Amino acid sequence: KVVEVEKLKDALYLLKGGGGNTALFLTASGAVVVDTKLPGWGQPLLDAIRKVTDKPVTMVINTHTHYDHTNGQVEFPASVEVVAHANTKTYMEQSNPVYALQSGP
Repeated sequence: KVVEVEKLKDALYLLKGGGGNTALFLTASGAVVVDTKLPGWGQPLLDAIRKVTDKPVTMVINTHTHYDHTNGQVEFPASVEVVAHANTKTYMEQSNPVYALQSGP
């Protein structure tokens, strides 16, 4: 599985392949990933991110519940903060509990 990395701006990248497009934004405290692709693409995403930065992934943002945008998330470390609209969280929990978001603080 190959993730193609395209630099858009200094701290903004587009990661293509494996379902929906993924955005990578580098911040002072770590990497923010927007959407995590199809099942089985989480590790290839993490590998591609490591080639761009040595910063840890600190946040995943889920834009919506489609599996080609969210299911790679299960391969990310449990310490990563997950951000999504409340309805997205609910739909993810209803569609497949394996990919459900943990409740935040």
